[in-house]
Amino acid sequence: MRSPVSIAMALLAGGAGACADPLPCSTTGSSPAIPGVSIALSTDSCTFASGAAGSFTYSTTIASPLSFMTGPHANCTPTTNDPSSFTVTEITGSNARYCPTCDVGLCSEDPGEAITIPAGTYGGVLNWPGRQWDGPSDTGQPLGDPFPPGAYTVHVQLTIPAGVIDTKLPIAVE
Repeated sequence: MRSPVSIAMALLAGGAGACADPLPCSTTGSSPAIPGVSIALSTDSCTFASGAAGSFTYSTTIASPLSFMTGPHANCTPTTNDPSSFTVTEITGSNARYCPTCDVGLCSEDPGEAITIPAGTYGGVLNWPGRQWDGPSDTGQPLGDPFPPGAYTVHVQLTIPAGVIDTKLPIAVE
């Protein structure tokens, strides 16, 4: 077990939101364009072996109901009053990417609709297999090669007409 002094020194060395393994890695993002909304992102370790899987937990907090009108968009995922309909998760950097929602295939056009997301905290998880992938497409694309060693960033990005919150957490693949 680590002493309080060694934990404090590790935090001082890494700074707030930094990844100081073996301490949990976490960060929180917000935007003045979307007041009262924040995304907290965390994982147990910020260092992974090449090809090793990882899990990143995030929660979107909405302080008061959030209402907006969506414009015409591709309707691959039904638009709902859950922030996950407006959230993309991905890991990028060092010429590799994992993005399970980037290429989901051909989608019908949605004319747009009125949305209200109730106040609350909404959870989500990005389960990363340690491999490259841009999504299933409409042809069932398989996973690609393992991530090579390098520096990467985990993004949890909420996009609505008022603005974008892109919460970023640095990780390393060794």
